[in-house]
Amino acid sequence: MPKLKKEKSKRNEENGEIFFNVRKNMTFLDYIRSKFLLLIIPFEALQNYRKVYKNYFHVLFNHYRNNYPINVKLKNGKIENFRRRYQTRIVSLGIDNYCHFQNDILTIKNDHLPEIKFIDSGENGDLYSVFFKEEYSFLPVENRVVIDIGSNIADSSIYFALKGAKKVIGIEPLPKNYNQAKKNIMINNLSNKILLINVGISDKKGLIKINSEKSGTTCFLEKDDNNGTDITLMTLEDIIRSENSDLVLKMDCEGYEYNAILSTPNKILKKFSHIQIEYHFGYKNLKKKLEVCGFKVSVSKPQIGANLLSNKLRSYVVFIYAEQIR
Repeated sequence: MPKLKKEKSKRNEENGEIFFNVRKNMTFLDYIRSKFLLLIIPFEALQNYRKVYKNYFHVLFNHYRNNYPINVKLKNGKIENFRRRYQTRIVSLGIDNYCHFQNDILTIKNDHLPEIKFIDSGENGDLYSVFFKEEYSFLPVENRVVIDIGSNIADSSIYFALKGAKKVIGIEPLPKNYNQAKKNIMINNLSNKILLINVGISDKKGLIKINSEKSGTTCFLEKDDNNGTDITLMTLEDIIRSENSDLVLKMDCEGYEYNAILSTPNKILKKFSHIQIEYHFGYKNLKKKLEVCGFKVSVSKPQIGANLLSNKLRSYVVFIYAEQIR
């Protein structure tokens, strides 16, 4: 794949992807602000570590180099040995009283939800954002059908089910994420509420070969003809074909939100009462599409996120919130 210049999101046309200029897909002020936040966010993380760890520099250095296990010295006088990246993070965020590891199972119990268990969750998922920040609380899921595009390890799908969703349809294309998600759904006894499907979202039906060894929260559905496993691609229309009412959409699919949303007929998008999308390459085109479909739309200010694709395409992320005006 040729090297991209000037942060244009030109990607493989064979994958049915949208071509547009990332810089022009947000305001100039938001673009500059995202650059500024890139300097502030690491400083905030450093402050969190300084509050908790006596040897915070040692912990930070080894955490970001993934040199585990790490011996940590806590400000409360305890000395511990952390074997997982997630242990380091949850302690720095002050939520360790709600999270407990036993063997390969992480148990979470906070004030808003019943006890939840996750298998092999040390390197995957975003449990803090989903269960403690409750970043999907915008979506009114009670007694509704939730389409969860980008289910990952089923953290968001489980959240929706525990919040009273009538049914959750989780879409996860990466086989390793999908297999881990299945285990998490089963261990929480939610197989009767969550339907997990190992497919990818796109603008048309088809197949794509992807690297079956990839996993994580920032893995783009990138074509890999050499080491690939065939994964079915479906459209949003295909996914909701048998669902006609009380629909809510959550979408976090690492850049595929554009060809999925922009290609979906307006009448299909209008079936959703609420939509929350994590955008990765700006928001203007998505916002315009949803407004045409009758949604009231607001947008979180972009922050520079993880690089996506083998050519390290820079992402600009946060959320689009859309509520259908009846």
